[in-house]
Amino acid sequence: MPGTKVTVVRGKFEDNMTLLLDQIDQQNAVLAPAFVMVDPFGPKGSRMSLIERILRNPKSECLISFMYEPIRRFHTTGGYEEPLNELFGTEAWKECFDIEDEPERNRFLHDLFTRQLKRHGAKYVVTFELYRGNHHIYTLYFTTGDLKGCDLMKSCIWKLDPGQGVSFRAHAQRDLFSLRGADTDHLARQLRDRFGNQWTPIGTIEDFVKSDATPFHKGQLRQATLQPLERDSKIEVQRPQGGKGFTSGRGIRLRFK
Repeated sequence: MPGTKVTVVRGKFEDNMTLLLDQIDQQNAVLAPAFVMVDPFGPKGSRMSLIERILRNPKSECLISFMYEPIRRFHTTGGYEEPLNELFGTEAWKECFDIEDEPERNRFLHDLFTRQLKRHGAKYVVTFELYRGNHHIYTLYFTTGDLKGCDLMKSCIWKLDPGQGVSFRAHAQRDLFSLRGADTDHLARQLRDRFGNQWTPIGTIEDFVKSDATPFHKGQLRQATLQPLERDSKIEVQRPQGGKGFTSGRGIRLRFK
């Protein structure tokens, strides 16, 4: 792009990022708005404490790749215990090896990583799984402190996975029905469970949908979810005088029946 300056710095991510953050701290400054992609090979090279330092800076976001397979293969190898402690910021990862079921063990580690990211500065965490065929390769974790950023990332993911909005399967044949649009019945159930029959401003509901509490995004709320619910008499809607539909969000309140 015109006016863009690109600087390539060779070396290890941890070393260079630590040096940069140290310099910023010495100047009592903050990191400029940054999108930091952390893509280590295996469990080494992405300490949770370093991610925390990045996220302390306002308007800083991270995209972190997390590989389960190297952890499974190398956790008993000499020299890997400390890197795994640093990766998770805790020794709780060891508990996963008391779990016999492999998918459950995998899920334990991924959930632990999400919790640790939130404990170390991430307000919202959006995950995205990548497969080769049916084989899970790795999971991407997007961390941000901005509600709009969280919603935008989820919207981008849905463009890659029109059926569920949570994964990408390279070279896999897509379900032709899923390509017609997401089934938002699950979102409707989440909203009903969360807000029940209490009158709730639509803005509050939108903030919930934009957050990481659901894989859906704001663009799937009004026409795809709320309109069918009102048409089927599953919600009651209060609108300002003269209002109709959901195109104007101000003053609209609703509750589930």
